[in-house]
Amino acid sequence: MTVATDTAMKKQRDRMKQQETKPARRRWPSPEMITALSAILIGICALGVSLYETTLIRQAQKGSAWPYLGGGYGYNREGFRYFVENAGVGPAKIEYIRVTLDDSPVRSWEELIDRLELSFANYLTSQASQRVLAPQQPLEMLVIPAQPGVDEFYRIQSRIDWEICYCSVYDDCWVATMRVRARSLEHCDIGERVMFEN
Repeated sequence: MTVATDTAMKKQRDRMKQQETKPARRRWPSPEMITALSAILIGICALGVSLYETTLIRQAQKGSAWPYLGGGYGYNREGFRYFVENAGVGPAKIEYIRVTLDDSPVRSWEELIDRLELSFANYLTSQASQRVLAPQQPLEMLVIPAQPGVDEFYRIQSRIDWEICYCSVYDDCWVATMRVRARSLEHCDIGERVMFEN
């Protein structure tokens, strides 16, 4: 063998070694990478859809347990009454009631009647604070049967107001007055104001 042949063979072996040690050039992105990225993207989309559905279900549950208290007074030949009724589809937890006469709080029906300088032979009251009203359940808070003074009590209704704060079973809360529709609150907190103790 000649030196030229040896050198040529050596060069050829070196090239072969380089080709063996040199990694094969890969295409980007590889089919495996595309499959993996697709799986991740599908998983993220499924998570988003699941979270959205959970939000919709939670809203539907809250809507199916939504209380709505309304009330006022009634006056006829049988007498006078203050009432409140849960016209919603879920129970209402009454947290507090606040009654005012000429924008000044009163603590009880008895105090209200005394401050009005009226006297009734009999009247009925019902505890409303810290009570749960079922859907479509009315509550008569004060009933004054027909008797002297009832007409006068009816005539001064513009001087009397009451406020009721109530919550759903999900602790969504509202406050309503005798004259104003319910409005949403963060929570029922009477604070420093005088709570009515009927």
